[in-house]
Amino acid sequence: MRSAGKRSYVDKIAIYLILIVACLMLHAIDERVTRLLQWLRDFRIFIWSYIAWETLKYLITGLALSLPFLLISWLVHAHLFALGLILESKIGVCSLVEVPRPRIRMIPFLVKSGYVIYGILPLLVRLLSSLPSLEISTLTIYLMFMGTFTPLAPYIAMVLLPLIWLREHCAVREYSKDSTLKLPGKVIGLIIVLLVGVGSVFALAPIYFEILEIFGNPVLSLELFTYVVLIGYVPALGLTCGIFLGIRTLWVRLSNKPIESFERCVARVVRARVIYQSPQANALGSMFKGSKLSN
Repeated sequence: MRSAGKRSYVDKIAIYLILIVACLMLHAIDERVTRLLQWLRDFRIFIWSYIAWETLKYLITGLALSLPFLLISWLVHAHLFALGLILESKIGVCSLVEVPRPRIRMIPFLVKSGYVIYGILPLLVRLLSSLPSLEISTLTIYLMFMGTFTPLAPYIAMVLLPLIWLREHCAVREYSKDSTLKLPGKVIGLIIVLLVGVGSVFALAPIYFEILEIFGNPVLSLELFTYVVLIGYVPALGLTCGIFLGIRTLWVRLSNKPIESFERCVARVVRARVIYQSPQANALGSMFKGSKLSN
């Protein structure tokens, strides 16, 4: 049994090293592939091929970043998030409770996490386009930031995604006055609202009207606007999928370490009430009728 376990561990390390090499190779040939794609005469084929290439590149990048993601979450984010939550609890901003760890639906979680990364781009575009002194079209601002945003997406993911992951997967919840449970961390919640709300696709609506003004065809303009959004969002989604796919396949034994570290840090300082969840109760945001609360 031990030899089989060691063999499995060695196999995972070998696969991970192969993924790192593949990631470096994909980024090394990125410019050549982009030049080759420019030879495609059909515009739609070029766009979808470019999106597929960027998504594949960042999917492999996410797989290669899965181990650093876990380590950073464990050593840095778990303690910072716990510190922020403890401060919120001590100043009376929130009341913390402990619930059974929820089962997270991965597809909605991945879609939202990918958009949190991408949401920085529409947010910046919206802020800059609102400046009266900046006489540049919204489309130009978006394309300018796109060239900077895409290479920085892995770094943005390593900063934001661990907090979102810990927040949703931990057993700590905020118990509000109306007897509902909410995800902990008001500061992180505010950041997510800014990125998903203010930085939503609707913030890019002026781009659609600028494209419409150029081409005059509503259907074609909507199609081009969709491409503008997908070029930024789909690679970010691929990066997110790669990170959590690597965690689920290669680093299952380590996946609970950051969450356990966060929960221990909170438990050392804050004594949270324990909620024993009934089968009929919803884990997030619903009334816990028939649930037991003990100090």
